[in-house]
Amino acid sequence: MYEIKENSRTLKDGTELTTYARDVVSCNILEAEAGTTGYQGGDTGHGGRTYFRIEDAGSTDMEVHSYVNKYGCPGFEVVLGGDCELETVIRALKFITKVLEEGCLLGGSEIWVDTQTGVQYLLHYNGNAAGLTVLVDAEGKPLLYRRTPDAPEF
Repeated sequence: MYEIKENSRTLKDGTELTTYARDVVSCNILEAEAGTTGYQGGDTGHGGRTYFRIEDAGSTDMEVHSYVNKYGCPGFEVVLGGDCELETVIRALKFITKVLEEGCLLGGSEIWVDTQTGVQYLLHYNGNAAGLTVLVDAEGKPLLYRRTPDAPEF
């Protein structure tokens, strides 16, 4: 078992993220941290923000190089020396993947009402997928919204 620490990061563009970090321990120690706003429906101008890092916290034979390719696109490469480094970086990447995948599963359910007919619908959404279905009573007839004094108005 390992401890997962919840952190807060502010990115260069001002976006605040909740991140999660853990130590990956073998003969060397890596710290892995990741967080995301999840899908926001667009590219860099409108979409989500994602952050991750892997840091040598002790005795890791690791080289990291950033570069720009011939088309002007940035990248980075990592070179590891040793079997424990391979093992811990695999575990760190699995942790990062899990944090990012779970951060994208922003979902929920809502009841929608057709304001003309009063028919109620269940909307369920998860990430970039959604489903809508009519709510029915025990006899299979559509459920109708019944206005009460404290109910919201549509």
